[in-house]
Amino acid sequence: MGTDYNGPAALKGLLEGFGSNFIIRAGSGTPYSRISQDIVQNILSADDTRFRRLIGEINGSRLPWQINMDLRMDKDFQLTAKAADGKGRSSSLNLYVLVQNVLNAKRIASLYPATGLPDDDGYLTSPQAVQPLTEFQDPQAYIDMYHIAVNNPDNFKLPRVIRIGAIYNF
Repeated sequence: MGTDYNGPAALKGLLEGFGSNFIIRAGSGTPYSRISQDIVQNILSADDTRFRRLIGEINGSRLPWQINMDLRMDKDFQLTAKAADGKGRSSSLNLYVLVQNVLNAKRIASLYPATGLPDDDGYLTSPQAVQPLTEFQDPQAYIDMYHIAVNNPDNFKLPRVIRIGAIYNF
């Protein structure tokens, strides 16, 4: 104890060269132009500007707020190698774990402008879909396949990603 105390000796060796970073990023949603859902005819015409009727102003709607948290933990290990002439060379090894999107939040990158949703373009609930659905032998199969078609993975950002790596410095 006293002025010469440097902490527990066991932890000092264990935590020496250890580091961690915690990054939090937040941002308001980016703007987009909402269109009327009553004109959605199919997945192709929803992207055609001739079929759009604007609701509100250009870029008057916004995606939801986005919050992202990343964590990186690393530890340095000092290595020494003897050369043929007997001189030592200093090198180090850094082992790290990087966790991106720690909370595994469902972050939206893009959406369908008629519904404001990333996984529904509004066609199945539109009047244009009623007639085709009655003509199919198995309407539920059509609905399931349509949901698969419009559920674009590019509308979402990456889920939690864990990377483990090493950096050798010499």
